[in-house]
Amino acid sequence: MGPVRRYYYAPEGLTDHLDSYQEAAGGLSFTPISLIKLRVGYQYIELNNKGSRKDNVLVDGPYVGASLRF
Repeated sequence: MGPVRRYYYAPEGLTDHLDSYQEAAGGLSFTPISLIKLRVGYQYIELNNKGSRKDNVLVDGPYVGASLRF
């Protein structure tokens, strides 16, 4: 088991039609067997639009995820 932390920010120069994009997540990762990884945590994703367009929060809440390696 281990902590998972992630943050990503893209300014206006790296986005199309946005002032900025930001994404943050944190949680725990658990590998019960070598083929399976389970994750739980909290995630936030926001788009800051240019001009008078409304800003959007795409994700703001807990998540559960799993991955399978083969």
